[in-house]
Amino acid sequence: MAQLRKIGLAPGTMVHVGEKRVEKLNIRITEYGATLYEDIQNASMDQVVTYLNRPDTITWVRVTGLHDLDLIAKLGLHIDVHPLVQEDIVNTRQRTKAETYEDYVFVVFRHYHESDTGKAIAGEQVSFILSNNCVISFHESEHPAFDVIYDRIQHTTGRFRKFGADYLAYALIDIAVDQAMILYEDQFDELEQIENRLFLRPDSSDYRRIHRIRRNIVNLKKSVSPLRDVLSTLQRSEVTIVSEGVKVYFNDVHDHVTRITENAEDALLVTESLLNTYIAQSGLRMNEIIKVLTIMSTIFIPLTFLVGVYGMNFDHMPELAWRWGYAGVWGFMAFLVIGMIVYFKKMRWF
Repeated sequence: MAQLRKIGLAPGTMVHVGEKRVEKLNIRITEYGATLYEDIQNASMDQVVTYLNRPDTITWVRVTGLHDLDLIAKLGLHIDVHPLVQEDIVNTRQRTKAETYEDYVFVVFRHYHESDTGKAIAGEQVSFILSNNCVISFHESEHPAFDVIYDRIQHTTGRFRKFGADYLAYALIDIAVDQAMILYEDQFDELEQIENRLFLRPDSSDYRRIHRIRRNIVNLKKSVSPLRDVLSTLQRSEVTIVSEGVKVYFNDVHDHVTRITENAEDALLVTESLLNTYIAQSGLRMNEIIKVLTIMSTIFIPLTFLVGVYGMNFDHMPELAWRWGYAGVWGFMAFLVIGMIVYFKKMRWF
């Protein structure tokens, strides 16, 4: 419905599109340098303004929650962000992309992780603005996947202290790609387990699992594949915000994205093959069941005929007065059953 509210509005008008994942918007400021590290949680807008005006250190402003349009508008006004960028930040239906401006680069992508219920995967939008000495990232929720960055920043001999804000931007994308790789491997491992079961005894639950895995892989591919264009943009020579030393790391992530995309295409072919295998195995199993039932029916048809004849209760039936008639009928029926089973075995019908 939020998309409908945007119809007719001027370009750059902010309308929050998507799910409200946190009750209150939270700002976390992390400042670091060669020997400096400072971390402020639940920061105010005044503190953001203060830390962004420090040119000699690297500042990471992590904004969690996209529904507070007034606060995001104030932040965008302070750092002089284009209104179209602000509009894209709060619209969680954005496609993965990178846009270059005079003083900054804007990147938006999707981060997928395991959902809280079941084995489905959940995705959320992550975007960031990269300038010379700061990264302002916008997250829908406080997902812990990005918390590892804080631990790495605290290492005084780590790469975060060696490089600038561009390396922090690389780390955000790299974590999303690594998470996608883990999810993909989990999905593929489950596919292999299903494949082994299909040739033993296909189950209807496997059919549903294959469809779920296929949907998960499609979502992963849709989110990861466009990152190739994003990374290519960040590696261009005219993007001077990204140093040559960090562009090497972006190139490494580009290779990972390419590998995930290619593997996802192969996995989709595997899911299609497994679906066909399940249908074929189910058909074979049904044919086996029908064959057994048909053989049983065929065996009992002549027996039903015989007992039907001798159950007509006529007064003048020659066999009714015969002393060995009852035993003879049973013997003949046993002979029929054994003879038909031997014949079916000889014809290899079962």
